[in-house]
Amino acid sequence: MAKHRIKNMGRTIFCTLLTGSALFVLGCGSPEEVPFDDTLLASINPLLGTINFPPVDNNNTYPEVYLDDNGTKSDDMGQSWAQVKGYVKAPISKVWKALQDKQVVTDRAEIQSRFLGECALGVRGKSDICLVFNNVPPGGLGSLFDYQITWRHQVLAGTPENPTKIRIEYQKTKGTGFISVLHGAVVIEKMFDTATGNDLNVTSYAHFGELKEPERPYERIRLFVPLMYRSVVAYVHNQPLP
Repeated sequence: MAKHRIKNMGRTIFCTLLTGSALFVLGCGSPEEVPFDDTLLASINPLLGTINFPPVDNNNTYPEVYLDDNGTKSDDMGQSWAQVKGYVKAPISKVWKALQDKQVVTDRAEIQSRFLGECALGVRGKSDICLVFNNVPPGGLGSLFDYQITWRHQVLAGTPENPTKIRIEYQKTKGTGFISVLHGAVVIEKMFDTATGNDLNVTSYAHFGELKEPERPYERIRLFVPLMYRSVVAYVHNQPLP
């Protein structure tokens, strides 16, 4: 059984997680902040990837459905990815509001989240909105496995008051060493009628996320990325979150 030691305040901390009948000893709870990786996040383009957007209906309307794909990087053991592309039948302003809600952007089956506040000026970059959430797994593990996620929202087209295209980047920026990689990007865009130019009150939605942790990264990321789309849809239609 391997032991991974994390230095913390001059002490060596051992963190254990009992999963089924197997005991894993994991380094966790590092207090050091992880700088927001602008170069890495900028390289993630949710509009590319292995899938297309769903085809339009026979009457040339956009269906409120999604397509998804997922996998594990062959050159990086344990780092898994997932992608979703779809449409939301709601104005982009509503979709954007949904993506600022801690319950919508949280893997609620795995963690509990609370809003910490807006980002420090040095972290905001070019973002129009920058939010920090603290995530804690259930089961009484508390601060042993908690971590912070920073979400940066930038209007790419239009204005913050009347946006037509928005990019949202997120990254784990502080906390447990149990999760070594957690980041991704979402792009939402207002859809117009190609013939008339009229606003269709439909928003395209594309999300690409990556996760690396020693327990079950593939299962977690492949479930979370589609869950976030379905949560956005529920939120904009005033329905209970899935």
